[in-house]
Amino acid sequence: MGSFGERLQREREMRGITLEEIAEATKIGTRSLRALEEQDFDKLPGGIFNKGFVRAYSRYLGLDEEQAVADYLAALAEAQAAGKVTRQEPNASGGGPDRNIFISEDDDSEPMRLPLGPIAVLVLIAVLLYSGWRYYRLHGLPNLRHVRAASQQPSPPAKAAPLAVQPQTAPANAPAATTPQPAAHPPSLGANPVSRGAVPPAQQADGFAVRVKAKEDTWVSIVADGKPMMSGMLPLGAEKTVHAQRSLVLKTGNAAGVELFHNGKLVPTLGSGREVKTVEFTAAGLRQ
Repeated sequence: MGSFGERLQREREMRGITLEEIAEATKIGTRSLRALEEQDFDKLPGGIFNKGFVRAYSRYLGLDEEQAVADYLAALAEAQAAGKVTRQEPNASGGGPDRNIFISEDDDSEPMRLPLGPIAVLVLIAVLLYSGWRYYRLHGLPNLRHVRAASQQPSPPAKAAPLAVQPQTAPANAPAATTPQPAAHPPSLGANPVSRGAVPPAQQADGFAVRVKAKEDTWVSIVADGKPMMSGMLPLGAEKTVHAQRSLVLKTGNAAGVELFHNGKLVPTLGSGREVKTVEFTAAGLRQ
């Protein structure tokens, strides 16, 4: 079955994901991620930071976070028993709350310990920041393009009022007309001074949309216009629709496990089952 670190590395490589991609998404350094895979626990900060690294790593790959933390604690206890860990990790067995956090990674002197209260406040702030960052990553900023476009629409031109016809009075000494004059016809009240051929310019389409539907449990990563929109498991029957202006890059670990629709039009199957595939969409469709 392999060790804890080997299982993490195998799951990552099966999905075609690099350590740099995980580091960019989780804001954890590649040095710490590599230390997890190599089980070099002395290079990690220790305490709840290590557990947080394991949770973020497994969440990005779509793995069970609680099981990953349990496997990490078991591997840590085994390494400490074998004397492979020189630093004394607090709460390696997971039996109680972490009362001390080790701050320095390279100092061989007595590590500085912080009380639990300030650490709890720092952890709460970190959780709030991470929640806000994850919401922005999944949903982005509100799209105000439609509201702004509606407010800038020109108002229709007002209809010109009908011209009033002034009756003409003949002079007193003017001779009588020998032939009847045709009556003057006032302009039609329904006439529209605006040219009939004038048509307001058509509104341009606002980007494009790609809909992903899972035919089975499938790992999917989506980046729209350079912004990460999703990374994780898409369960059977679930759907995800993402809008983009210029380009949308989709990566999946199971090419035959998803159905893709570009602006509502079905896209041909990307490949065979369990095949890692990366494709790019533009407003014109799937880029070959």
